[in-house]
Amino acid sequence: MAMRKSLFGLLPVAALAACQTASIPSDSYRPILKNYYACVLVRADRYAATSNEDPYYLALASRDACGRERQIAQEAVFASERPAVAGRIWKIYDDGLITDMTARITRKRQG
Repeated sequence: MAMRKSLFGLLPVAALAACQTASIPSDSYRPILKNYYACVLVRADRYAATSNEDPYYLALASRDACGRERQIAQEAVFASERPAVAGRIWKIYDDGLITDMTARITRKRQG
């Protein structure tokens, strides 16, 4: 009986280990998203240094200036995930990027 309990206790650990070794779809597009983020970050800093526009509009302009990287990143996400999941991931990432850049520009102006 004790042997059976110890074996059942190991089953979740073995299942978890198997799940962790499986390929995670986000690993395939994470570096591409980082490139897109870096492009927008550089543009946002450049625009913030030369313009007094509203930070939100500067963030949008920065995102739009990186159109090629944005398209590559979006294609990578949609190629790796199911369409419904990819759409949600992309919306969350893209909206978060604008929020991050708006906050970054605002902080730079204040400090």
